[in-house]
Amino acid sequence: MTGAHPPARLRDELARRRGEGMRFPAAWPPSVTVALSGIKTGDRRREWRDALAATKESWWCAYDRTPGPGDTLTGELFPPA
Repeated sequence: MTGAHPPARLRDELARRRGEGMRFPAAWPPSVTVALSGIKTGDRRREWRDALAATKESWWCAYDRTPGPGDTLTGELFPPA
């Protein structure tokens, strides 16, 4: 996972935490931290944090496998176990 794109790292972290039975509100903060851990520049890190935060609702819907606003990727992000 080292060097992976932040959304891919976030997806992997959220999937892992979901598999552990963690609820989204508890899983989101540490997953974002891991997703951004490979970005060393402050401005770039802030841009990614803002981008992920702007899509948090869709991530949450995918995590819970519920339809999001205009989202058709729910099953693709977190397929059934």
